[in-house]
Amino acid sequence: MIRALHGSTALRTVLAPLTAMAVLWPALLLPHQVRAAAQPSSTSGKTVTPKNGAPLEGPGSAQDERAQITADELIHDKTLDTITARGGVEIQYGGRILLADTVNYQPGKDHASATGNVTILEADGTTLFAEHVELDDKLTAGVAKEFRLILTDGSRAAARQAVRSGGNRTEMDHAVYSACDTCAKDPSAPPLWQIKALKVVHDQEAKDVTYHDAWVELAGVPVMYTPYMSHPDPSVKRQSGFLAPSYGGTSGLGATLTTPYYFAISPYQDFTFSPMFTTDEGVMLGGEYRLRGTKGELKMDGSITKDNDERIRNHFRLFSKLAIDDTWRAGTDINLTSDDTYMRRYGFRSPSFLTSRPYVEAFSRRSYAVMEGYYFQDLRSSSSTIEAPVVVPSLQWNYSSAPTSKGAYHTADLGFVSLVRDSTNTSQSADSRRLSASYGWHLPYVGPVGDVYKMDLSVRGDAYSVEDVLQTDGSLYTGTAGRVIPEAAFTWSLPFDRTQRKYHEIIEPMVQAVVSPRGQNSEKIPNEDSIDFEFDDTNLFSTNRFTGRDRTESGARVNYAMRYSAYNNANGKVDVALGQTWHATPDGTFDTLSGLSEEFSDYVGRIQVRPTSNFDVLYRFRFDKDSLEARRNEVGLRVGPPTLRFSTTYDMLDSKPLTNGSEREQEQLKVGLSSQVSRYWRLGLETYHDLGENGGPLRVTGTARYDDECFTMDLSAGRDYTRDRDYEDGYRVGLRVTFKTLGEVQTSASQ
Repeated sequence: MIRALHGSTALRTVLAPLTAMAVLWPALLLPHQVRAAAQPSSTSGKTVTPKNGAPLEGPGSAQDERAQITADELIHDKTLDTITARGGVEIQYGGRILLADTVNYQPGKDHASATGNVTILEADGTTLFAEHVELDDKLTAGVAKEFRLILTDGSRAAARQAVRSGGNRTEMDHAVYSACDTCAKDPSAPPLWQIKALKVVHDQEAKDVTYHDAWVELAGVPVMYTPYMSHPDPSVKRQSGFLAPSYGGTSGLGATLTTPYYFAISPYQDFTFSPMFTTDEGVMLGGEYRLRGTKGELKMDGSITKDNDERIRNHFRLFSKLAIDDTWRAGTDINLTSDDTYMRRYGFRSPSFLTSRPYVEAFSRRSYAVMEGYYFQDLRSSSSTIEAPVVVPSLQWNYSSAPTSKGAYHTADLGFVSLVRDSTNTSQSADSRRLSASYGWHLPYVGPVGDVYKMDLSVRGDAYSVEDVLQTDGSLYTGTAGRVIPEAAFTWSLPFDRTQRKYHEIIEPMVQAVVSPRGQNSEKIPNEDSIDFEFDDTNLFSTNRFTGRDRTESGARVNYAMRYSAYNNANGKVDVALGQTWHATPDGTFDTLSGLSEEFSDYVGRIQVRPTSNFDVLYRFRFDKDSLEARRNEVGLRVGPPTLRFSTTYDMLDSKPLTNGSEREQEQLKVGLSSQVSRYWRLGLETYHDLGENGGPLRVTGTARYDDECFTMDLSAGRDYTRDRDYEDGYRVGLRVTFKTLGEVQTSASQ
């Protein structure tokens, strides 16, 4: 597709060189500003004033209208009524500098001209070159011949002649524009791309630019022609009209054509209507509305279609954010679709779950409060035995006090959440409500030899009202449940530091003891927010390794680890950590696959080695405590300079329970190879594989990228092995061409 340019910097940059002749007029008006002061007191027919740099100011001129003129000769010919500055003329005025071999001014005719190596330097860095320029003092008429323009971004423009008339109309003959540098070996060679037009007309009153007989050339070869084209001038940031169409195609939709139309409703809101025409599934109507105000923003998009099976299919997304005042903020993030595969089939971003969340939140210096709701839409093909609930409302308040003189501080949390399900579609936890509160006291301390301590004391209470909670005997419980959980945790570490000549080392043993009552996970309490759980080095020292509040880690336990780190002067790094957990009395809270179900847990840790910027390996693991067999492996490797770089990621989870009650080992591998072949070319190859039982390739992608100062081309090709009901990926090819400062063209196809 061609990227929409309405309101973009790229569009204004492209138009600027074609309309920038206006900068000539004020610059060449300078002799009029200084004419009285330039007239010497001599009564002779011709007077010569030596070169000087004194500021000159005409009668009645304001201080900010002063001009500075420097020249080898300043001659006033009274007979011809002409003032001439000759030889290295330099005129400075209003941040603009004019350089020329000769500047002539006729006070009686209010006519000025500059000849020979005319150069105008703008305050913003734009530079204009011309052989000859003429204009009147009222900026209503003027002519520039053989002019060239260099903008601040390096792009260039040129025209054989530019004529200004009426004070608001500029015509340029044989205009050329390009953002490409000239070839260093052959400056006469055509640039990689350029735009040519026999005539370009800029009407400042109508605020538009029109092109007559314009074409685009690639390496000097014309590839696209239009007899007429018009668009708003650079002063117009946004204007209604058709945007560039996009083309594509898929095996499910056939060939596709999208023709967006842009409505500029007001300076702070717009709407884009984007119908998609397909050869196999008819028309899909899509649109996007955007609003941005001083206190917030809103973005809304959606689509609808009727397919060949007469099904109405659609999607809707809404994002909004409003700053009510300095404390309160409200917003929504709504994502809905008519069915599981529609968004993927029509090319919209589609995760496995769509989450909708309205919220109101408040921020203060030491507290945070939020009221929110959640609605989940499961787009996966596999059905779960537990239906996703509707969460409304969810209330949460958190507070952390300022530290005392001893460093101690307090924390408090209060929350309420209500979950509702359709009881006819699920067998567990149709409805539940939970009220939670907790208070904590925390004291960090650093000893005299660098030993680090922290004491955490807390108490937490949860009250539940539930319906139809499945019990171990197969019955359903409806009623109330509650618990109070006091907890004490003490953490100690002693980092040993040693500095060598070329590197710095730290060895740090760490121990944490936690005590809380056992048996706090009654089967009357449903598990809604603590299902997704993983034991690894990142949560080894968490007092509660569950992700939510419905399940809590209980009993006496000790977490311990040893960490070694080394850093060299060239930003090299080695980081090794190994740890384990000991539970005094395992109570069955953790399942057998977690690595925490027995008295001693599995070993968890990580090893990271990065001696240079061209080599980096990270290995995270969980080993069985008895056999040392790997239960989880995660390896990331990157090796090689940008010229040729290899990367791989390997993930293995020994087994994971599935929604249907079975278990499956998960094992995936990603391999990538990239090469910065030259200054402009970069190649890449990536492949994803499922190495588990009944696995296979998931995706293979190859890319090629060319990028220089004016042009970018991205080519990608690959194969996806994804199937989901009426959606099936296959071979795909994509091409994106970006003309810098101009726009982007993109097309893709899949089969």
